Amino acid sequence: MPHDWEKHPASCLVNCTIPVKLRDFLKENGINRSELFRKAALDMYEHQICPKCYSHDIIDSYKGKICRDCNKWLVQKACTNCDVLYTPDRHGTPYKDTIICNDCFTTEQEGLEDWFAKELSKGDKDE
Repeated sequence: MPHDWEKHPASCLVNCTIPVKLRDFLKENGINRSELFRKAALDMYEHQICPKCYSHDIIDSYKGKICRDCNKWLVQKACTNCDVLYTPDRHGTPYKDTIICNDCFTTEQEGLEDWFAKELSKGDKDE
C-alpha cells in the first residue's frame, strides 16, 4: 500500500553521497537532488522500480509483481481462496470472477462433481 507522504511527512534527513559528475549533471539540468532521491525511493517502495536492476519494466499479474528485465519477484500475491503465496511454478485458474490456485480449483471441481453425482442419483431415485 502506498505511503501517504502528504499526511505523514518525512521525519528524518538522509544524506547520500553521489559522484561529482552526477552532481554536475543534475545541476546543469535543474534537477533537485532531494526530489530525485525521494521519487526513486518512493517508486522502489511502491514496487515501481526493481531494487536489483533499477528497471521500470514491472509486470503486475495475478501472481504478483515481477521485473521483466531480471525476473526478480518484487511482490508475491496469495490465492484469494486459501491465502497460499503464488510461486513461479504455482498457477492460478479463473473461477467465479476471481483467480484461485490450481489446488483450490481442483478441490472446487471435485466438490462440484460430487454434488452433481448426488443430484443425478436423486433423480434416479425419483423415477
